[in-house]
Order: sequence, then C-alpha cells, then structure tokens
Amino acid sequence: MENTVVRKNDFTKQLILFACNHGVWVIFFVIFALGSSMVPGFFSTYNLMNVLWGNIPFSFMALGMFIMLLVGETDLSLESIFAIAPIGGAVLMTKYAQGVVTPGVAILICLLVGMLAGAINAGISVYLRVNSFLATLTMMLVLRGIAQYLIPEGLYYLPETFIALGDETVAGIPLAVIAFIVVAFAVFVLTTRTVFGKNLYATGSSETAAYLAGLNTRRIRSYAFILAGLLAALGGLIGSGRMQAVTADMGQGDIMMCFAACFLGGSSMSGGNGEIIGLVGSILTLSIITNLMNLVGVNPFLVKIVYGIILLLAIIFANVQQDIRKRLLLADMAA
Repeated sequence: MENTVVRKNDFTKQLILFACNHGVWVIFFVIFALGSSMVPGFFSTYNLMNVLWGNIPFSFMALGMFIMLLVGETDLSLESIFAIAPIGGAVLMTKYAQGVVTPGVAILICLLVGMLAGAINAGISVYLRVNSFLATLTMMLVLRGIAQYLIPEGLYYLPETFIALGDETVAGIPLAVIAFIVVAFAVFVLTTRTVFGKNLYATGSSETAAYLAGLNTRRIRSYAFILAGLLAALGGLIGSGRMQAVTADMGQGDIMMCFAACFLGGSSMSGGNGEIIGLVGSILTLSIITNLMNLVGVNPFLVKIVYGIILLLAIIFANVQQDIRKRLLLADMAA
C-alpha cells in the first residue's frame, strides 16, 4: 500500500514539474486557437510563414541569452553584437577591403566578430570580475556607437551570397527557419547530452559547488559568453538577409524581449534552470502575440505597454516556477 502511495506522489510531482517547465506551450496553444478563430488572416499559410521567418533573427539572440542565463550571467550587449557583427563583414566587403573580402569571407568575419565580442565580455566579467550586467551594458553602448559611426545611413544592395541565409528558401521553406531548427537542436544536444552542457547547469546552479567539484568555472562561463556572441552574430547575419541590408539600429531594444522569452521558457536570473523546448515555446508565443497586435492594428505606443506587461508577467512566471521547484526539492529532502 505504501508503495502505491509513493508512486502516486512521485507521479504527481513529475506532473507538476512537467507543467511547470512546459506551461508556456499551454499558453501558446490557447493564444494560437484564439487568434485562429477571432482574427481574420491569422491562420493563413502566408501569415504563419511570415511570423516564423520574421522572428528567426530575434530567436538566435534569445538562444544566446538562454546560454548566458544557464550559467547565471546576463549579456545586454547581444543586441549590439546582433548589429556590429554583420556590419563588420559588410563594411569590409563593400568599403575597406572591396575585392579582397568576398561574401563568404565576410560571413566568416561576421561570426568571428560575434565571438570576439563575447570573448571581450568574458575577459571583463569573468577575469576582471566586473558584474556581467554592468560589463555588457558598457559593451552594448560601445558596440552600438561603433555601428553608428561605421554606417550612419546603412548599407544596401548587398551581394546575394551574403544575404542568402536570411533571404532564400528551400522547397518553399525559408532557409532561416531551417537554420534555426538545426542550431536549436544542436544547442539542445549540447546542453542535455554533453559533459559541457551539464557543466553549464552545474555552474549556474552553484558556481562554488561546481568549483569545489573540480570544474573550471571561469572557462565554462567564458565559453558561454563566446557562444552567446556567436549566436547573436548569426542572428544578425540572418536579419541582414531578411532586410537585404545592414543598419546601425538592427536589434536595438530587443534585449528586453530576449529576457521575456527566456523567463517564459523557464530560465531564471539565478542560473541553472531552463530547457530549449520551453524557450522555443516562448519564442513562438511572443511571435504570435506580436503578429496578432499587428493584424488587429494596435496603436504602436500601446504595443510598448503590452511588451512591458509581457516582461513583467514573464518575470513573475519564472519566479513561480522556481518557487515550485524549491518546494518539491524540500519535500523530497524531508521525505
């Protein structure tokens, strides 16, 4: 009889944890169903494909923030890396090294700029021990200023090879969507099936405990910064392809919605929490909310208010999730 009760309790706990970790998918399906039934044109293939395509660049930035939050850090500069990385490649390709830097090399430069920015953030935050919020806030301002200096009016008519990842389709499916699926799956495998992924969670849960267990927490956190910078750069490259141009204001103001996406997906500021499947659900949820507001014709000033409310609700949602996890853990320890 006791075994039966224990099994029921275990099943209940697992069910609560599942609902806690994946509740955002319930929100997604409810909003999707309401939009499909109440807003004309929402359920069309053309609209849904545009929703996916248009939000892929932002999704890569959110992936980068997800990695940072896993180790208990933040990176506000991701929105500026999103701009400066493709700008760096495009400027060399079209101005300073025209004829030498080919579109393929420019793409490689774009990704390297993202990794370099992440490495600089890691150096300041991890090795100089500056709070990551303050370090990346400074980097965000510096990189945005460099972007505005390099191309105050933007660059247009870029080579097709450079913009292909954000502009081309394969069998009617945007190449950007395929790229995100591949990268998101790669991050899923990295964080759940590799030693490095386990080390990310361990470092975020308790850096002191991870260090005492023999992990090089400085190196792990540094890799997280570099990987986040790479993902933001990839998002910027796709965003430039989507616009068929690079501008200095690319990604500006999107960092707050990255936080919202991560918090809705189960991540927290304290680190060690979150799963890719939850993040994907939150990205889709935020994407369709934005799309529905556009279709309904919500006043642009009210849109900012809605985004602020979403961010607040996401923070509350993340706190509730964390509180439930702690209570279940304490209950297990007491048993």
